Amino acid sequence: MFAAFGARALARRLGSDGTAAFWIISVASHATIYALDFWEHSIGLALVVWAVVAALDASDGDRGVGTALLAGLGFGLAGTMRQEPLVYGFVAGSCVGGRLLLSGRLLGATTRGATMVAGVGAMTLVNSALDSALIGDATRAGRSTSTAAAAGGDLTLRAEEAVVTFASPFAQTEVIFLILAVLTAATLATLGHRADGPADSVRPIAIMAGALGALVLVDMFGNGLGFVPGLSATTPVAALALTRGWGDSDRRFVMLIALASLTLVWAVQYTGGAGPQWGGRYILTTGALLVVMATVVFTSDMSRSVLRATALAGLAITLLGAA
Repeated sequence: MFAAFGARALARRLGSDGTAAFWIISVASHATIYALDFWEHSIGLALVVWAVVAALDASDGDRGVGTALLAGLGFGLAGTMRQEPLVYGFVAGSCVGGRLLLSGRLLGATTRGATMVAGVGAMTLVNSALDSALIGDATRAGRSTSTAAAAGGDLTLRAEEAVVTFASPFAQTEVIFLILAVLTAATLATLGHRADGPADSVRPIAIMAGALGALVLVDMFGNGLGFVPGLSATTPVAALALTRGWGDSDRRFVMLIALASLTLVWAVQYTGGAGPQWGGRYILTTGALLVVMATVVFTSDMSRSVLRATALAGLAITLLGAA
């Protein structure tokens, strides 16, 4: 729920009232499944979403360093639970600095970037001290170091697992399932791209998306309920925004964090576990940010209809996952 409130706050900063973002994140997204239990995934996601809100505020030339500190503390605290928030924090910090530099604010870029780094560092040091005091070793720091050292290893496996966790409705890596995964994401992205067009251009893509959804349901009912590992499959609203959201600087800022982080996450994520997960557990933040973007940019009658239908499909998948 905390993540949903963060999504609403971010959507409001981007020009929407945030209602659709709040409800989709709450009940029709990959985040819903992780909120069913007391998992670090849901807490970490909430912290990162709010940290992105603070980073967006910090990138505004009229804001103070306080928002940059809040962003750094949010990414740092999330990083004590999950490692991928540190990647999103790095990209967000780069976006803050880059945006301020492009607007001619060298001092602001330097001070706010340094403040974000200080916030992350402070949380990391506190966590390491607690680890040492309670269990005698800074386990999270050692784990992060070993993960970073393995970056880029086994590129073929990482590429396959990137496709699975971003797009696939099926927890398998055979070629046919990878093709279906790419087709799923491409169909949804095309549907989002055409969502403001005439009904004749939207209808065939919508039919294709519906057919892919039906195939997923047949598989789930025929082979038993199981994992749906792909972000696009569990949260189809997110995939709608892949080609949208570049209209103004605030939206570009959020889209860059959502998409530029992916390559880094996939380069360092643990391998061998892409199938038995729900909606890409290492890229939950990307999904949440793309959901927000879809609810912000889909404003015409046709696009809102597409958004509602896709959200209902996501709700159906989520209910099956909860079962």
